Order: sequence, then C-alpha cells, then structure tokens
Amino acid sequence: MATALWLYWFTAGGVDEGRHWIEVALRLGGGQPYERATAMWLCGYLVILQGDITLAERYADDAAMTAGTADAGGAVEPAGSTGAGGLVAGASMIRGLAALFRGEMDSAWALSERAVRGFREEQDAFGVQQSLSQVGMAEMMRGHLDEARAALDQAYAYAVQGGELWHRSYVVWALGMLHAEEGRPDQALAEFRRSLRLKNTFRDARGIGALLETTAWVIADQRDPLTAAQLLGGAQAVWPATGLRLFGFRALIETSEQYRNDIRTELGERDFAEAFARGLAMTVRDAVALALGEGPR
Repeated sequence: MATALWLYWFTAGGVDEGRHWIEVALRLGGGQPYERATAMWLCGYLVILQGDITLAERYADDAAMTAGTADAGGAVEPAGSTGAGGLVAGASMIRGLAALFRGEMDSAWALSERAVRGFREEQDAFGVQQSLSQVGMAEMMRGHLDEARAALDQAYAYAVQGGELWHRSYVVWALGMLHAEEGRPDQALAEFRRSLRLKNTFRDARGIGALLETTAWVIADQRDPLTAAQLLGGAQAVWPATGLRLFGFRALIETSEQYRNDIRTELGERDFAEAFARGLAMTVRDAVALALGEGPR
C-alpha cells in the first residue's frame, strides 16, 4: 500500500511523508522479499531527492541484494511485480542519478547505460525510458550533444509509445535544456513551456519549480531580465514545500546561480530585488502563467 503512493508523494512534494511511511513499513518487517526489495528501492529514490545521496545508494544496493537473495532461493514474484533483474537495474539507475547530482558525469553515463541494458532484458519499457533520460542528461553535461539527443529522443519515443505523460514531461524538459546548450533559446523556451503544461496537469510542484527556474534562464537569454528575475522568485517560493532546489543537481544549481548573478548585474541590485520579490509573492498559478507568456509582466 505504501509503495503505491510514490507518484503522489513525488509530485505533491510529500517526499518526507513518503519516506516516513515506507521506512515504518520496513521496520515492521514482514512482507514478501520482492515487496521489501521494492520498498527499499523506492525509499532510495525518495531519499535521493532529500539530498542524502549516500543513503539512497545504500537503499538501492540493499534492494538489489534482497531481490537477488529471493531469486536465488526460488521465491515467487507477485503478479505484476518488478523481478530481481529489474531491481538490480533500478539500483544502477539510482546510482546513476546520484552520480548526476554529484556532477560525476562519466559514472552517471556508465551506470545509467547499465540500467538501460538491465531494463531492456526485463522488457521494462518505463525503466528503459527513465534510464535513457539519465544517459541523455549525462551526455549533455559531458558536451556530447549528438549522443544526448539520440538518448533523449529514444526516451521520448518510449513515452509516446506507452502513452506515459508524467516522466515524458521531464524528457521534454531535458530536450529544452539541450536546445539551450545548442544555442537555440527560442526552441528551448517552446519545450520548457510544453513540459510546464504537462506538469501543471499533474500539479507536479517539484517539476514546476524546476521549470520556472530554467525558463528564467532562456528568457534572460532573450534579453528580458525583468521577467527572468520574477520567475526566479516564483521558483524560490516553490522549493521550501517540495524539497531540494533543482533536485540538488549540482550542475544545474551552478548554472542557475550564474544566471542569477548575470541578471542582477544587468538590472542592478534594486530592480532585481524588486522583481524577485514580486515573483516570490506570486501564487504558483500566476508564476506558471508568467512562464507560459500568458500573464502580466
């Protein structure tokens, strides 16, 4: 029951609550090995969003070990469950995500590629989709833009084929960042807005915060620093309720800090502070409208 609520906890900003209840269930013991392994893996996924990367990796490894022990012992997997191979691939995916957040891009690429292979062996299309998106992000951060596009395009194709929308919004966000890296801010903004519309459908507060912040970057590149400053303020208002800013992704935070400094320099301290404060005071709905170009500036 606890693990079934993972998407709600992620999108609604209830990561602390989710971790609490899953850890309670694990402490109580009981359950089939695959169920416990799945709970461990999910707890690792939630913990990494709280910034405890080392603990997340430990949960992922424990999940893979528990599933492997059950598999070797001939335990029967519950119908519809992720098998041992899928949990091992999932552990690689979490470790790849941890490396992404740390800024260790070579390790992120290798671990995420391993996850892709594992999920393909398990015929787990959603796992392949998620892992491919990590491969794409790692390639982008390594400066391998063609390889990044190939991986992200594959991830997007999986999402479309499966009719999946939630993670698709993250793939579209990554494609927007790739456009920005390639020096195409107009195309980047279009993808960010497409992602934001999807996230708004799910009320994905964590994703909305990330989109507000990164949309500010491309709007700054389009020579509109005032709106960019307001969006940075709008994003800042979201983060306390959802967890770590930009998921604790070191490279993105460093980029955003550089943009913030550049915008402050262009506007001047007083105008920047006033614009940032206006964004900070906005409702999420108004900040989203501003990012979509549908609200007053």
